[in-house]
Amino acid sequence: MSTPVRTKVGMEFHRPQNLDELYSVLGDAPEDCLLLAGGMTAMPYINRGEWTSSCVISLSAVPEMAGVHLTSSNLVIGASTTHTELTEDPLVRTYCPVLVESAAAVGDLQVRNRGTIGGTVAFANSGADHVTTLTALNAAVVLSSTTGVRRVLMRDFVIGRRRTIRTRHEIITALEVPLDASRIARYLRLTRVQGASPVLTLVAARGADGHVLCIGGATARPILLYADLPGMDESEIRNRVLAAVVDPIGDSWSPPHYRRAMAAEHAVRVLTLLHAALPQREEDQ
Repeated sequence: MSTPVRTKVGMEFHRPQNLDELYSVLGDAPEDCLLLAGGMTAMPYINRGEWTSSCVISLSAVPEMAGVHLTSSNLVIGASTTHTELTEDPLVRTYCPVLVESAAAVGDLQVRNRGTIGGTVAFANSGADHVTTLTALNAAVVLSSTTGVRRVLMRDFVIGRRRTIRTRHEIITALEVPLDASRIARYLRLTRVQGASPVLTLVAARGADGHVLCIGGATARPILLYADLPGMDESEIRNRVLAAVVDPIGDSWSPPHYRRAMAAEHAVRVLTLLHAALPQREEDQ
């Protein structure tokens, strides 16, 4: 059992060494307990005084949350996998190259070396690179607790801006991406400056289940659009996206009307990238 440490700012800090120990610590933790993955999002909020907690539990030493492996139907990515590890892992590079592309775009080198895929998913920013990509790939979030394990599709996991269906005693232990040898996907990111959080992220994919377009950052939850989108002309695509972005979010840098307009424009661009990547025989049909 890990021994808690009292920090200088009065927080009780735990670093459990396995999943059972994590469940035990979490079960005794106060309601305001903060789960800390890579800390790239949480620590700035804590340092600015925007997040307060009497207890912090680090997930960095739990081996059950680390590593990448294959099952018969899924690429399974441990929640503690960093963005850099995603870009370098041979299984991810082979079976899900679009996730490599989106991971490489996250923040700067420090953020990619420390930040984790599980932490990104838990924070539930609809425009986060991995949230959009995993939604487009029909990935599942693996939620574990003392009562068992449940799997929730990424498209159902985020229920609002920085809100998910995860309960207090559940831990995101892994992400499962369905294997699809026919899948071709392209990723596009709109940001103000290099290294800044994205304004929009988009993934267009073609696989065994047809075409899908996912747009993150325009609304509180990622938007999913289906059908033969590459077969539409540009005006049809723009109109389809504008009709879907009915309640855009925004801030002082990227107001709602700007995000809505850019979502339509970048949907055309990412679908153009996908069309160019399809085998020539499909382009000619």
